[in-house]
Amino acid sequence: GLRGQLARTACARTKALLGLRGQLAASFAALALAAAADATTSLSIGKAMWLLAAGLGGAPLVLLACRRWAHSVHVTDTSTVLGISKVGIAGKLSYLCGWSMPLLAGSRFLFYRTGTEVALSASEMREHLSSTARATVLIVAFSGGAINKIGIPRHEFRRTLASSSATAACDQLFVLDPTGMSFYSFDLEAFTAALRAIVWPYDHGIFVGNCLGATGALRFSPLLPSAESSVIAFNPELSPALDVRRPPFLISALLQPSMACCLRGTLQAAADDCLGVLHVHCSAWPPELRQAELIRCDAAIDLLHSNPASMRAMLALREERMLRVVHRDYDAHGMVTQLQRGGALAALLTDAVERARKGGSVPAQAAPRQHQ
Repeated sequence: GLRGQLARTACARTKALLGLRGQLAASFAALALAAAADATTSLSIGKAMWLLAAGLGGAPLVLLACRRWAHSVHVTDTSTVLGISKVGIAGKLSYLCGWSMPLLAGSRFLFYRTGTEVALSASEMREHLSSTARATVLIVAFSGGAINKIGIPRHEFRRTLASSSATAACDQLFVLDPTGMSFYSFDLEAFTAALRAIVWPYDHGIFVGNCLGATGALRFSPLLPSAESSVIAFNPELSPALDVRRPPFLISALLQPSMACCLRGTLQAAADDCLGVLHVHCSAWPPELRQAELIRCDAAIDLLHSNPASMRAMLALREERMLRVVHRDYDAHGMVTQLQRGGALAALLTDAVERARKGGSVPAQAAPRQHQ
């Protein structure tokens, strides 16, 4: 049909000109063309431009049309094309081609003041950060890379954070990597500065993430403001080139060999520079266990029963700052979902908040560190 013709045209023309990186870009470009051209509806001027670009067969025109489309996609778009999120297509295509993502990149932060159900605007957030009304603890949830069907999960862990009175009383920040494949290295300098400005006014911070989100939590762990702060990282990705489960990560490693090779060292250096407590949780499933074992910790423990009572009792006995926790009762993908359902995730976050509140405030003379 029409979508197939457009896909073949985009791939064939661009593949011949741009090499490996171009081939990947062409694949996403073809999906973008299919997203824009729908033969079941009447042709608008915008769709006519897409068809014209594809009909002429020129790779530059195809990519120009795709760039215009990618610039118009907003992070809240939940529609799909061929079963793949349009947000995911736009983010990856822009990242591969080096295009700016004004709408996606401008939505990387979502801030909730304690006791509110509506996210604050950027100006409201700045005003809140400079006031005395802010909470003493900020929880930062780093979004993972699950963007195939559901779009970018900007509110990851939101329900869990709302289920406990301790976590609900904290200010909450949700952040994302719109590319889904840069491991939070996209626009790193500006993003780090923006995140530091949000985190530093607080006495304590808690970073939490799963998979790609756990990688982000580890990468920015030096920004935590106190020794009573915490990082809770579930199944972090440390070496994408070794992860045969996820094609996007393998593709990212091929396109960015330097970044992929340095990722493990970058995360280890960040973890070593972290002031707070750092717990890496992983399942017993070999692919996830191998990734978690790549980061050096002070100690590792096997948890046979991941119910809240057993987990809290065992962790209460440990004094190590960096700890790897292997959940032996989970030997397949999906551990975090099960921890959420069983209440164990809420228990972990509650313990982190209580530990932070018992620790006191950061000294007034403390100055923010420079995160590399």
